[in-house]
Amino acid sequence: MLPAEDSTLTGDLGELTFERHFLSQRCLIARPRSDVFRVDYLLEWNGHIVKINVKTMSRQMQGNGNTFTTTLTASKNGRRATYIPTDIDYFGVVNLEYDRIWMVPLSATIGKTGLAWVPPDLRKRTKRTAFDWDKYQIK
Repeated sequence: MLPAEDSTLTGDLGELTFERHFLSQRCLIARPRSDVFRVDYLLEWNGHIVKINVKTMSRQMQGNGNTFTTTLTASKNGRRATYIPTDIDYFGVVNLEYDRIWMVPLSATIGKTGLAWVPPDLRKRTKRTAFDWDKYQIK
């Protein structure tokens, strides 16, 4: 597990990568002034303003190291809490190492506290994950 400073930096880099992608696409994107809303960005997506929480993948250090994971929970009152439809509409999932971004609807993650992704070039050596990442990839 990364030290807190490293994971915070990684999360910040993921958020900047996400924001930069949408700015370069000339999409309306805004960042709330406060973190109390559990929303990292408001984004005009498919003709609607949606609430996004950005998650940055990290390489899983167990096993063969070919899997990247992201946690779909947040800290609330010192405990881990899942997101609900009044919190966000999408997770913006970023993989810095492979320069990929996915827009995953919250509804596709119900009942999950995390997701794993195996890069295409490593899937032959690693069992494929059950989550269908391809349909949510935007970059």
